[in-house]
Amino acid sequence: MSMKSILAYLPNKKTAARLTRTAGNLGLEINGHLIGFHAIPPFPIYGAMAAEVSAEIIETQNRILKEEAEETRAEFEKVMNSLGVQAEWRCMESWDGDKGSSVTALARNVDLVVIDQGADEDYLDSKDLPARLVLESGRPVLVIPSFGEYSEIGRNILLAWNNSRESARACFDALPFMKRADEVKILTINQESDFESKSFSPVDDLALSLSRHDIKVETHNVAHTTISVSNEILSRAADFGSDLLVMGCYGHSRLRETVFGGVTRDILKSMSLPVLMSH
Repeated sequence: MSMKSILAYLPNKKTAARLTRTAGNLGLEINGHLIGFHAIPPFPIYGAMAAEVSAEIIETQNRILKEEAEETRAEFEKVMNSLGVQAEWRCMESWDGDKGSSVTALARNVDLVVIDQGADEDYLDSKDLPARLVLESGRPVLVIPSFGEYSEIGRNILLAWNNSRESARACFDALPFMKRADEVKILTINQESDFESKSFSPVDDLALSLSRHDIKVETHNVAHTTISVSNEILSRAADFGSDLLVMGCYGHSRLRETVFGGVTRDILKSMSLPVLMSH
């Protein structure tokens, strides 16, 4: 694999060990460097509440947040020591309350970001952090489902392809994974419309391009689906026994709904396997 730097965003102790094992095993394969990152949020104080919160309460809450950061660090270092991966820990306080901007800034300097599906879902300022990170960092993001262990990823890859800019970016960002995979399948979904009942778009050129990287692929086309595109993708991934889904992240900003029928948002909500996303 050509990736050398991996950033694992570890929002809390609960997810730290599981995400670190996933990122750490990837680090072993690439003989690369892993950064474990935790952002400490400020204690939230809203409106009239400020007059009722004493300095002692704020100090206590800040101490609790810093203790959680140290517990998260301990989990990270324990896994790293057991794996023997080159790693470092970084932690910073997000005084502006926007932890997403802190993660995004660091993410722009690495080859791959690993994040939990539900990262920071308890913080109002960090809602939809995985999608925001994909859209704003410019880096490929590996999103791990909130439940289950994923110590080995990318032996059986499914690429969701619709010939868009986003899917092209995701495909070629995933080359390091595809080069080491046992199986790579390309899935196209072409729903019929009133204007064009035969909208099949061949992916022969893409398959040929990947073959020049010594990647053998199978192409699968769904001419028409009666279920949502996201459910079709996840259903096929289950049928194929895929352990990694590669797809483009479709959207403009965290303030607007994603396009392409909400596929990105639906996948991130209902994902049943790790997903590598790019924008």
